[in-house]
Amino acid sequence: MDGGSGTGTGDARGADGGDARAGNPRAGMPVVTGRGMTALRRKFGGDEMSDSRGITRARLLTRFVGDLSSKKFGAIIFGYEGVLRDYGGGHTMPLKEIGAELERIMRGGIIVGIASRSGHESMAAELRHMIRPEHWDDTCVGYCNGTDIRALSDAEASQTRASNDHVEFVTNAIESSDMISESDVTYCGGQASIKNSGGAGAKKYSADMILRAMADAGATMRRNVKVFESDGYIDVVPYGDSRYEVVRRTKLAIPGDRYILCIGCRGQWPGADCELLAHRYSLSTGTVSATASSCWNLLPEGEGGEQGALTYMRSMRVGDGSGQGGWFTMRM
Repeated sequence: MDGGSGTGTGDARGADGGDARAGNPRAGMPVVTGRGMTALRRKFGGDEMSDSRGITRARLLTRFVGDLSSKKFGAIIFGYEGVLRDYGGGHTMPLKEIGAELERIMRGGIIVGIASRSGHESMAAELRHMIRPEHWDDTCVGYCNGTDIRALSDAEASQTRASNDHVEFVTNAIESSDMISESDVTYCGGQASIKNSGGAGAKKYSADMILRAMADAGATMRRNVKVFESDGYIDVVPYGDSRYEVVRRTKLAIPGDRYILCIGCRGQWPGADCELLAHRYSLSTGTVSATASSCWNLLPEGEGGEQGALTYMRSMRVGDGSGQGGWFTMRM
Protein backbone atom coordinates (compact mmCIF):
# COMPACT_ATOMS: atom_id res chain seq x y z
CA MET A 1 0.00 0.00 0.00
CA ASP A 2 2.92 2.31 -0.56
CA GLY A 3 3.70 4.52 -3.54
CA GLY A 4 0.86 5.58 -5.78
CA SER A 5 -1.59 3.01 -4.45
CA GLY A 6 -1.23 3.96 -0.80
CA THR A 7 -2.65 6.50 1.57
CA GLY A 8 0.21 8.50 0.40
CA THR A 9 2.03 11.73 0.61
CA GLY A 10 4.67 12.64 -1.91
CA ASP A 11 3.37 10.62 -4.90
CA ALA A 12 1.02 12.45 -7.23
CA ARG A 13 -0.92 9.39 -8.39
CA GLY A 14 -4.28 8.47 -6.88
CA ALA A 15 -5.44 5.05 -5.73
CA ASP A 16 -6.46 4.20 -9.30
CA GLY A 17 -3.16 5.42 -10.76
CA GLY A 18 -4.70 8.67 -12.00
CA ASP A 19 -3.91 12.22 -10.96
CA ALA A 20 -6.14 12.44 -7.87
CA ARG A 21 -3.96 14.63 -5.70
CA ALA A 22 -4.51 17.67 -3.57
CA GLY A 23 -1.96 20.03 -2.12
CA ASN A 24 1.11 21.97 -3.08
CA PRO A 25 4.41 21.25 -1.33
CA ARG A 26 5.70 24.73 -2.21
CA ALA A 27 2.79 26.19 -0.28
CA GLY A 28 3.64 24.03 2.73
CA MET A 29 0.82 21.50 2.21
CA PRO A 30 1.46 17.75 1.94
CA VAL A 31 0.50 16.09 -1.33
CA VAL A 32 -2.40 13.72 -0.56
CA THR A 33 -3.17 10.96 -3.06
CA GLY A 34 -6.56 9.47 -3.94
CA ARG A 35 -6.77 7.05 -1.03
CA GLY A 36 -5.61 9.74 1.35
CA MET A 37 -8.41 12.01 0.13
CA THR A 38 -10.86 9.18 0.84
CA ALA A 39 -9.45 8.85 4.37
CA LEU A 40 -9.82 12.60 4.95
CA ARG A 41 -13.45 12.61 3.75
CA ARG A 42 -14.26 9.72 6.06
CA LYS A 43 -12.68 11.50 9.00
CA PHE A 44 -13.76 15.09 8.42
CA GLY A 45 -16.33 15.09 5.61
CA GLY A 46 -16.35 17.36 2.55
CA ASP A 47 -13.90 17.67 -0.32
CA GLU A 48 -12.37 21.11 0.17
CA MET A 49 -8.61 20.89 0.69
CA SER A 50 -7.37 24.30 -0.43
CA ASP A 51 -8.02 26.38 2.69
CA SER A 52 -6.00 26.44 5.91
CA ARG A 53 -8.28 23.92 7.58
CA GLY A 54 -7.71 21.48 4.72
CA ILE A 55 -3.96 21.92 5.03
CA THR A 56 -4.13 21.20 8.77
CA ARG A 57 -6.19 18.08 8.16
CA ALA A 58 -3.80 16.82 5.50
CA ARG A 59 -0.93 17.29 7.93
CA LEU A 60 -2.83 15.33 10.60
CA LEU A 61 -3.23 12.43 8.17
CA THR A 62 0.44 12.62 7.20
CA ARG A 63 1.47 12.64 10.85
CA PHE A 64 -0.75 9.65 11.69
CA VAL A 65 0.45 7.55 8.75
CA GLY A 66 4.09 8.47 9.39
CA ASP A 67 3.85 7.63 13.07
CA LEU A 68 2.03 4.37 12.35
CA SER A 69 4.63 3.34 9.76
CA SER A 70 7.56 4.07 12.07
CA LYS A 71 6.53 1.84 14.98
CA LYS A 72 7.36 -1.77 15.79
CA PHE A 73 4.20 -3.56 16.93
CA GLY A 74 4.37 -6.64 19.12
CA ALA A 75 0.64 -7.35 19.19
CA ILE A 76 -2.56 -6.73 17.25
CA ILE A 77 -6.09 -6.63 18.65
CA PHE A 78 -9.00 -7.25 16.28
CA GLY A 79 -12.63 -6.47 16.76
CA TYR A 80 -14.59 -9.46 15.51
CA GLU A 81 -17.88 -8.42 13.92
CA GLY A 82 -17.27 -6.23 10.88
CA VAL A 83 -13.57 -7.17 10.88
CA LEU A 84 -12.77 -10.89 10.98
CA ARG A 85 -16.42 -11.67 10.26
CA ASP A 86 -18.70 -9.52 8.16
CA TYR A 87 -21.83 -8.23 9.85
CA GLY A 88 -24.79 -10.52 9.24
CA GLY A 89 -23.24 -13.59 10.82
CA GLY A 90 -21.63 -15.21 7.78
CA HIS A 91 -18.34 -15.06 5.95
CA THR A 92 -18.24 -13.64 2.44
CA MET A 93 -14.84 -15.18 1.78
CA PRO A 94 -13.26 -18.50 2.76
CA LEU A 95 -12.08 -18.69 6.35
CA LYS A 96 -8.76 -19.99 5.05
CA GLU A 97 -7.79 -16.55 3.67
CA ILE A 98 -8.15 -14.87 7.05
CA GLY A 99 -6.69 -17.90 8.79
CA ALA A 100 -3.64 -17.87 6.53
CA GLU A 101 -2.88 -14.24 7.37
CA LEU A 102 -3.39 -14.84 11.08
CA GLU A 103 -1.04 -17.84 10.86
CA ARG A 104 1.63 -15.76 9.10
CA ILE A 105 1.41 -13.09 11.76
CA MET A 106 1.34 -15.44 14.74
CA ARG A 107 4.12 -17.63 13.36
CA GLY A 108 6.30 -14.52 13.58
CA GLY A 109 5.79 -14.41 17.35
CA ILE A 110 3.21 -11.61 17.29
CA ILE A 111 0.48 -11.74 19.95
CA VAL A 112 -3.12 -11.63 18.70
CA GLY A 113 -6.16 -10.58 20.71
CA ILE A 114 -9.80 -10.56 19.64
CA ALA A 115 -12.75 -8.61 21.10
CA SER A 116 -16.38 -9.40 20.31
CA ARG A 117 -19.95 -8.79 21.47
CA SER A 118 -20.63 -12.52 21.12
CA GLY A 119 -20.24 -15.14 23.82
CA HIS A 120 -17.92 -18.11 24.05
CA GLU A 121 -20.48 -20.67 22.89
CA SER A 122 -21.23 -18.96 19.58
CA MET A 123 -17.72 -17.73 18.81
CA ALA A 124 -14.96 -20.02 20.09
CA ALA A 125 -15.55 -22.80 17.55
CA GLU A 126 -15.33 -20.35 14.67
CA LEU A 127 -12.14 -18.80 16.01
CA ARG A 128 -10.61 -22.24 16.37
CA HIS A 129 -11.24 -22.81 12.67
CA MET A 130 -9.29 -19.63 11.91
CA ILE A 131 -6.40 -20.11 14.34
CA ARG A 132 -4.16 -23.17 14.62
CA PRO A 133 -4.25 -25.04 17.98
CA GLU A 134 -0.64 -24.24 18.86
CA HIS A 135 -1.60 -20.56 19.10
CA TRP A 136 -4.74 -20.94 21.24
CA ASP A 137 -2.97 -20.49 24.59
CA ASP A 138 -1.49 -17.16 23.43
CA THR A 139 -4.69 -15.75 21.90
CA CYS A 140 -6.56 -13.48 24.32
CA VAL A 141 -10.30 -13.27 23.57
CA GLY A 142 -12.69 -10.73 25.06
CA TYR A 143 -16.16 -12.26 24.78
CA CYS A 144 -19.36 -10.32 25.53
CA ASN A 145 -17.70 -6.90 25.03
CA GLY A 146 -14.92 -7.68 27.49
CA THR A 147 -17.08 -8.97 30.35
CA ASP A 148 -15.54 -12.43 29.86
CA ILE A 149 -11.84 -12.50 28.94
CA ARG A 150 -9.84 -15.70 28.57
CA ALA A 151 -7.42 -17.57 26.33
CA LEU A 152 -8.91 -19.20 23.25
CA SER A 153 -7.81 -22.57 24.67
CA ASP A 154 -9.95 -22.17 27.81
CA ALA A 155 -13.06 -24.32 27.91
CA GLU A 156 -16.39 -22.65 28.70
CA ALA A 157 -16.84 -24.63 31.90
CA SER A 158 -13.51 -23.50 33.32
CA GLN A 159 -14.53 -19.87 33.74
CA THR A 160 -18.10 -18.74 34.24
CA ARG A 161 -19.30 -15.29 35.04
CA ALA A 162 -22.48 -14.38 36.85
CA SER A 163 -24.76 -11.72 35.43
CA ASN A 164 -24.10 -8.20 36.64
CA ASP A 165 -26.51 -6.67 39.19
CA HIS A 166 -26.44 -3.22 37.58
CA VAL A 167 -27.12 -4.64 34.12
CA GLU A 168 -30.00 -6.75 35.41
CA PHE A 169 -31.47 -3.77 37.24
CA VAL A 170 -31.30 -1.65 34.09
CA THR A 171 -32.87 -4.25 31.84
CA ASN A 172 -35.61 -5.02 34.35
CA ALA A 173 -36.40 -1.31 34.62
CA ILE A 174 -36.53 -0.88 30.84
CA GLU A 175 -38.74 -3.93 30.42
CA SER A 176 -41.10 -2.53 33.09
CA SER A 177 -41.37 0.72 31.13
CA ASP A 178 -42.77 -1.21 28.13
CA MET A 179 -40.10 0.35 25.94
CA ILE A 180 -38.62 -3.02 25.02
CA SER A 181 -40.02 -6.52 24.91
CA GLU A 182 -38.73 -9.00 27.48
CA SER A 183 -38.40 -11.57 24.71
CA ASP A 184 -35.80 -9.39 22.99
CA VAL A 185 -33.37 -9.51 25.95
CA THR A 186 -30.71 -12.19 26.44
CA TYR A 187 -27.68 -12.34 28.76
CA CYS A 188 -24.09 -13.05 27.82
CA GLY A 189 -21.43 -13.10 30.51
CA GLY A 190 -21.99 -9.89 32.45
CA GLN A 191 -23.81 -8.03 29.65
CA ALA A 192 -27.39 -7.92 28.41
CA SER A 193 -28.09 -7.99 24.67
CA ILE A 194 -31.25 -6.50 23.20
CA LYS A 195 -32.26 -7.88 19.81
CA ASN A 196 -32.63 -4.90 17.54
CA SER A 197 -33.97 -6.21 14.25
CA GLY A 198 -37.54 -6.02 13.07
CA GLY A 199 -39.18 -6.86 9.78
CA ALA A 200 -37.15 -6.30 6.60
CA GLY A 201 -34.06 -5.49 8.66
CA ALA A 202 -35.56 -2.40 10.30
CA LYS A 203 -34.24 -1.37 13.71
CA LYS A 204 -36.61 -1.62 16.62
CA TYR A 205 -34.52 0.35 19.12
CA SER A 206 -31.54 2.69 19.35
CA ALA A 207 -28.84 3.34 21.93
CA ASP A 208 -30.34 6.78 22.61
CA MET A 209 -33.74 5.19 23.20
CA ILE A 210 -32.24 2.82 25.76
CA LEU A 211 -30.45 5.70 27.51
CA ARG A 212 -33.71 7.66 27.71
CA ALA A 213 -35.44 4.67 29.25
CA MET A 214 -32.61 4.37 31.76
CA ALA A 215 -32.98 8.03 32.67
CA ASP A 216 -36.71 7.61 33.16
CA ALA A 217 -36.09 4.66 35.46
CA GLY A 218 -33.34 6.34 37.50
CA ALA A 219 -30.56 8.67 36.39
CA THR A 220 -27.88 7.03 38.55
CA MET A 221 -28.02 3.87 36.44
CA ARG A 222 -26.16 5.53 33.60
CA ARG A 223 -23.05 5.75 35.78
CA ASN A 224 -23.11 1.98 36.27
CA VAL A 225 -23.53 0.70 32.73
CA LYS A 226 -22.55 1.52 29.13
CA VAL A 227 -24.61 1.05 25.98
CA PHE A 228 -23.26 0.03 22.56
CA GLU A 229 -24.97 -0.58 19.25
CA SER A 230 -24.13 -2.95 16.41
CA ASP A 231 -26.01 -4.52 13.52
CA GLY A 232 -28.87 -6.45 15.06
CA TYR A 233 -28.16 -5.80 18.76
CA ILE A 234 -27.81 -3.21 21.48
CA ASP A 235 -25.57 -4.30 24.35
CA VAL A 236 -25.77 -3.06 27.95
CA VAL A 237 -22.35 -3.56 29.56
CA PRO A 238 -21.13 -2.99 33.15
CA TYR A 239 -19.29 0.33 33.34
CA GLY A 240 -16.02 -1.23 34.47
CA ASP A 241 -15.81 -3.70 31.57
CA SER A 242 -14.51 -2.90 28.13
CA ARG A 243 -13.15 -4.39 24.93
CA TYR A 244 -10.09 -2.29 25.73
CA GLU A 245 -9.26 -4.68 28.58
CA VAL A 246 -7.93 -7.06 25.90
CA VAL A 247 -5.35 -4.36 25.05
CA ARG A 248 -4.34 -3.94 28.69
CA ARG A 249 -3.85 -7.66 29.20
CA THR A 250 -1.99 -8.13 25.94
CA LYS A 251 0.41 -5.31 26.82
CA LEU A 252 1.75 -7.49 29.64
CA ALA A 253 2.81 -10.16 27.12
CA ILE A 254 5.01 -8.02 24.84
CA PRO A 255 8.35 -6.23 25.37
CA GLY A 256 8.10 -2.70 26.74
CA ASP A 257 9.47 -1.13 23.56
CA ARG A 258 6.76 -2.65 21.34
CA TYR A 259 3.38 -1.17 20.53
CA ILE A 260 -0.12 -2.56 20.01
CA LEU A 261 -2.23 -2.00 16.90
CA CYS A 262 -6.04 -2.19 17.15
CA ILE A 263 -8.33 -2.87 14.18
CA GLY A 264 -12.09 -2.48 14.59
CA CYS A 265 -15.18 -1.52 12.62
CA ARG A 266 -17.34 1.04 14.41
CA GLY A 267 -15.20 3.72 15.98
CA GLN A 268 -17.76 6.36 16.92
CA TRP A 269 -20.12 5.88 19.89
CA PRO A 270 -22.48 4.06 20.11
CA GLY A 271 -20.42 1.77 17.88
CA ALA A 272 -19.19 -1.29 19.76
CA ASP A 273 -15.51 -0.67 18.87
CA CYS A 274 -15.41 2.96 20.04
CA GLU A 275 -13.31 2.20 23.14
CA LEU A 276 -10.99 -0.19 21.32
CA LEU A 277 -10.38 2.32 18.53
CA ALA A 278 -9.68 5.14 20.98
CA HIS A 279 -6.27 3.45 21.29
CA ARG A 280 -3.47 5.63 19.87
CA TYR A 281 -2.62 3.20 17.07
CA SER A 282 -5.93 2.08 15.60
CA LEU A 283 -7.48 1.51 12.19
CA SER A 284 -11.11 1.04 11.17
CA THR A 285 -12.67 -1.17 8.52
CA GLY A 286 -15.85 0.91 8.79
CA THR A 287 -16.79 4.15 10.54
CA VAL A 288 -14.29 6.41 12.30
CA SER A 289 -14.30 8.74 15.28
CA ALA A 290 -13.73 12.49 15.10
CA THR A 291 -10.40 12.16 16.94
CA ALA A 292 -7.50 13.02 14.63
CA SER A 293 -4.84 11.08 16.55
CA SER A 294 -6.47 7.64 16.19
CA CYS A 295 -9.17 5.57 14.45
CA TRP A 296 -8.53 6.30 10.77
CA ASN A 297 -9.91 4.25 7.89
CA LEU A 298 -7.10 3.99 5.32
CA LEU A 299 -8.80 1.45 3.04
CA PRO A 300 -9.64 2.02 -0.63
CA GLU A 301 -13.07 3.38 -1.49
CA GLY A 302 -15.76 0.71 -1.15
CA GLU A 303 -13.63 -1.75 0.80
CA GLY A 304 -14.36 -2.87 4.37
CA GLY A 305 -15.25 -5.81 6.59
CA GLU A 306 -13.28 -9.01 6.07
CA GLN A 307 -11.69 -7.74 2.86
CA GLY A 308 -10.59 -4.58 4.64
CA ALA A 309 -9.09 -6.63 7.47
CA LEU A 310 -7.17 -8.69 4.92
CA THR A 311 -5.85 -5.53 3.28
CA TYR A 312 -4.55 -4.29 6.62
CA MET A 313 -3.04 -7.68 7.50
CA ARG A 314 -1.32 -7.94 4.14
CA SER A 315 0.26 -4.54 4.84
CA MET A 316 2.04 -5.95 7.90
CA ARG A 317 5.72 -6.71 7.41
CA VAL A 318 6.74 -9.28 10.00
CA GLY A 319 10.27 -8.82 11.35
CA ASP A 320 12.82 -11.15 12.85
CA GLY A 321 12.05 -11.17 16.55
CA SER A 322 14.45 -13.94 17.51
CA GLY A 323 15.12 -13.78 21.22
CA GLN A 324 13.13 -10.56 21.68
CA GLY A 325 9.60 -11.49 20.75
CA GLY A 326 7.93 -10.96 17.40
CA TRP A 327 7.17 -7.62 15.79
CA PHE A 328 5.75 -6.15 12.61
CA THR A 329 5.64 -2.80 10.87
CA MET A 330 2.89 -1.29 8.73
CA ARG A 331 3.56 -0.28 5.13
CA MET A 332 0.82 2.26 4.49
